[in-house]
Amino acid sequence: MIPEIQKLIADQLGLKPEDVGSNTPLSKLKKPADELDVIEIIMTVEDRFGIEIKDDDLGGGDVTAVTNITAEDLAHMVISRRNRK
Repeated sequence: MIPEIQKLIADQLGLKPEDVGSNTPLSKLKKPADELDVIEIIMTVEDRFGIEIKDDDLGGGDVTAVTNITAEDLAHMVISRRNRK
């Protein structure tokens, strides 16, 4: 799960998947993600996995919280939403 999400993030930011650490905040990558990048990444994850991630799950719209999520955080969100279905 995490490698697939790392690839999605890498594709969005123009990085290699190995440049996306599973526990590295998106804002701390070689090419840091800004809020718009993160929103696009989240939308891609939602579409790819058929889930919905709510703003409250991402810090309630707090820009710092949103840009500090990690590939592992996204993987946990996907897994928890899939288990609710």
